[in-house]
Amino acid sequence: MLLQSHAGEIALLPACPKAWAKQGSFSGLRARGGFTVDCAWKDGKVTTYRIASVVPREVRIRVNGQSKTIKSERLANN
Repeated sequence: MLLQSHAGEIALLPACPKAWAKQGSFSGLRARGGFTVDCAWKDGKVTTYRIASVVPREVRIRVNGQSKTIKSERLANN
């Protein structure tokens, strides 16, 4: 509902329930490949997100219907 990591891509809010769409956030969810994900949304659209890993590297993400490649941030305390 909030995060899907499959086929080398991390999707944010792929199936957010209508009851949760108005506003929300999560932090610390884990995605395949050792990524940690934080995200906030309003009116069903992602407003902010952070993808982090022990070693920063490129990752493909899908946000608000668009796919792009970003570089993950370094996880704190590493």
